[in-house]
Amino acid sequence: MLRPLALTGLSCCLIALTSCATARRHFIPREDVRAQSPRGWPAAQYTLTIASQNAGEAKVWSEGAFEDDVGGDERTVLHIGFEVENRTADELTFDVDQCRVVDVQCDEGRIANLGANEESGKLQVAAGQVGLMDFEFVLPRNTDPRDLNAFRVEWTLTTPSGAYAQSTPFRIDAARYYQPRSYYYDYNPWWGFGTGFAVGHVSSRFWYGPHWHRWCW
Repeated sequence: MLRPLALTGLSCCLIALTSCATARRHFIPREDVRAQSPRGWPAAQYTLTIASQNAGEAKVWSEGAFEDDVGGDERTVLHIGFEVENRTADELTFDVDQCRVVDVQCDEGRIANLGANEESGKLQVAAGQVGLMDFEFVLPRNTDPRDLNAFRVEWTLTTPSGAYAQSTPFRIDAARYYQPRSYYYDYNPWWGFGTGFAVGHVSSRFWYGPHWHRWCW
């Protein structure tokens, strides 16, 4: 049985500090920054207008670009998160295949587009519920997190009545930096191990209900 996300009950149990911080570049939406993610990241907030009706609300954010192990290979990974609230009587469908990171501006040029790593298909948010989604986008080899300067995220939500398509631009979050590019303040309050639960597991990165991962940076 699927249950709504209880936003007021979200918390993270911090039980240890880790020393595995790595080079990270932080990003913030360039527009409509009126909300925060459940973990406190600045998020763009959108009203989902479908067929002239208020279908709900969506928040979009990034927890930055960082180095991670991808199939035994050290690669730069870009995180994008979504929170989708469904206020309709029908399911809201998030098309993972149409979620793309495009116009990626790097020091060495542009990357046309990126698809979500190891994620595909369609994810449903039931009527009256809230869904949280986390995606990772793997950049080409030899791309350092600090090479990234800007990008856009294209995403689409659909109901039987119609679709809502959006393109969210991101820029470097300069507020998190206090020195030139080579040295910066890598701040993240969520150190350690988080624990929690999920109800109605749909995919490896889609949850109904409070959700936490083990994050290390």
